Amino acid sequence: ESDPADASVWRLRGWLLNRIGRYDEALASCARSLELDPDACASWCDKASILLNLSRPDDALSACETAIGLDGANPLAWLTRGATLVDLDLFEEALAAFAKAVELGPQNVKARVHLCAAFIELTRYDEAIREAQRAVELAPNEPEAWTMMGLSLSYLGHRDESLYSFNKALSLGEDSSFVHYKVVELLFAQDRWREATISLDRALAQFAHSGNPKAGDTKALIHGLLPGLSNPKVLELTIRLLLLVYRKHRMLGALGQGLIECIPEMSAPDAHGEDDAALWLESWQACAAQYTEFRLPLRLLDSAVRYRKTRDLRIFMNLPQEERALLEPLVGVHIEAIA
Repeated sequence: ESDPADASVWRLRGWLLNRIGRYDEALASCARSLELDPDACASWCDKASILLNLSRPDDALSACETAIGLDGANPLAWLTRGATLVDLDLFEEALAAFAKAVELGPQNVKARVHLCAAFIELTRYDEAIREAQRAVELAPNEPEAWTMMGLSLSYLGHRDESLYSFNKALSLGEDSSFVHYKVVELLFAQDRWREATISLDRALAQFAHSGNPKAGDTKALIHGLLPGLSNPKVLELTIRLLLLVYRKHRMLGALGQGLIECIPEMSAPDAHGEDDAALWLESWQACAAQYTEFRLPLRLLDSAVRYRKTRDLRIFMNLPQEERALLEPLVGVHIEAIA
């Protein structure tokens, strides 16, 4: 009101509106800022971020290109371009943009965190952990840096160090469902059932009862049980613990979906032996057959295990068409071949 021609105030107004989710208003304020100062690189970066939140990544990328054209040495412009390219699933190009942001701002922790994430997406884990370590060195109290450290370490199989990093992130204020559930996965994978069960119960209590319920990556959680095939009693105990906690929070459907998504582990001839596949099926049948949410997952798993043993397509003829379609990509069988 005191100076309606101040472009920086309009930019700040747009930034704040973007932060609180009022994206259309944010875009209007940003547009006003750019009318008053069309050469402001930071305002074009803000516009790109708002457009991303409005699910307009192509327009966001165009705004990024304008920002870089105005100031190609601005790390924020390259960082925003990288985030936009990630939204477009262009990870190699995103990696190059994040690398440029790090080159221009070596002390920029956010840029290194994003570069680490891009390396992970491209399964370049050794390079990812290098960036995570640098981010932690630059900002030891930044939870996001510790989160990326934990994720990098988990992909490299360093469970103890990964768990420490995720817990460090939580102690510094990280409170995302992703990190809470990663801690659960790691605890179960280490057979620390008591801690794992308590952590899972807390995570589900916090994240499974909101308007956007989150039950964790149940596929990864169940996949982490596969080493238990060497100890059937431990495997069955762990399955029962999972069922009890997910049932308490009325999320058995999510757990059943995770079991379905793990079917390729038991249907591929080179994944596990036939005895392991049979044991996996028997263990889940013994523990979960009583729950209606597991009727479909167990039926599909049973068909997949029997097909693996016999390679007889007639096994699938007893399934309804929609279930065959669901099972097809999991076992690599074409519906046309069955018909």
